[in-house]
Parts: sequence; C-alpha cells; structure tokens
Amino acid sequence: DWNTWFALYESFMLDYARLAEELNIELLCIGTELHTPVTEKPDKWIGLIKKVREVYSGELTYAANWSNEVEHVAFWNELDFIGVQAYFPIANRRNPNLAHLERGWKKHIEYLENQSNTYNKPVLFTEIGYKSTPNAGIKPWEWDSVSDHLYRRVSKRTQALAYEAFFNTIWNQSWFAGAHLWQWQSRGTRDGNDNTFTLEGKPALNVVAKGFGTLDN
Repeated sequence: DWNTWFALYESFMLDYARLAEELNIELLCIGTELHTPVTEKPDKWIGLIKKVREVYSGELTYAANWSNEVEHVAFWNELDFIGVQAYFPIANRRNPNLAHLERGWKKHIEYLENQSNTYNKPVLFTEIGYKSTPNAGIKPWEWDSVSDHLYRRVSKRTQALAYEAFFNTIWNQSWFAGAHLWQWQSRGTRDGNDNTFTLEGKPALNVVAKGFGTLDN
C-alpha cells in the first residue's frame, strides 16, 4: 500500500525537516538506499521534496546505493546533490598497494563524472568507509559479523591506504562536493586494535585529518 507507506514516511521526514530548520542544519538527506519505492514511485518523491522545501531552507540530497540505484533515481534534478553510498570495489586482491587502489577508482570516476554532467549536479558521498582488514578494498560494503571480529585479520595499513587513494583520486575532482565518513563509534573510546569500520585509534584517522585539512588551502 504505497499511499499508506508514503503518508507515514512523509510525516516522519517532515518532522526531521522542521527540526533541521530549527537547528540551522545545512544539509538534509531525505532517504537512504530505498531502491524499490524510489524506482517505482518517483512522483511521490518529487511531491515529498516539494513539501520538505516548504519547511526547510537548507540543501537536500538522497543517498543512493552505489551498485544499482544512482542511475535509476528520477528526481536528482529536484535535489542539490547526487548522493552516493560510495562503497565501490577498488581492489581485487588482499593487502593492495596504493597504486592498485588508485587504479581501482578509475572506472568509478568516469561513471560519477557522467552522472554529475547528466544532471548538472555535484556528487556528494553520503557514506564512504573501509574496514581495517586486508580485503577492505574488495567488498567495502560488507558489514561486520561476529565471525569477522573473531577470525578476520586486522590490516590498519590497508584501511589507511584505501582512504589515501580516495583523497588522491576523488577529493579534488571538480564535480565532487564532499563526503560523510563511515564510521566513528560513540560508545566509548576505541584503541584501534580491531578490524571494524571505525577510524578511532587507527592510522587512517591521520590520513583523513590530512585530507580534510586541505580544505583550508
């Protein structure tokens, strides 16, 4: 029952839009990886965007899955950014070097630039992140499991190099607007001796700090 679904979703999203306006939030994401409703009911999303803009004066995006959704979103023209959950595969082997990871971005750069040119919109990475594992660049979208924590090896170097490759290849592209990083845990202090997505206590944090530091130049 799409009418019921969208009525409930609209109520939910407008609450956040009003809150974002009250708190002077600069950017609001209206949804994340909702492939079926996005592809089947684009007109509903256009109507929702119109209502959100009536109560919220900041910029808007939608977070589309990198693998099967970006090119199927029919309402990018109504938004300020093309939002991408950027878990693109950038390696085909474990423990890759930096050059390998940078080459892995090549075809994705062409794809993202084409999307930006098609809609005349900048691309925003609504999520990008890497686990501290040897195979982090192969399937970056894979979530942590109990077995991962217990049996998968730690590779802080691979995580750091994956972020370095991102800054070296994507960060200064003219069509690129910025990125939200996944992730930083809020449940206490982490020492970095794990193989999860978190940056805390790991060399990748220094890479990220250096990359974001270039914004001042």
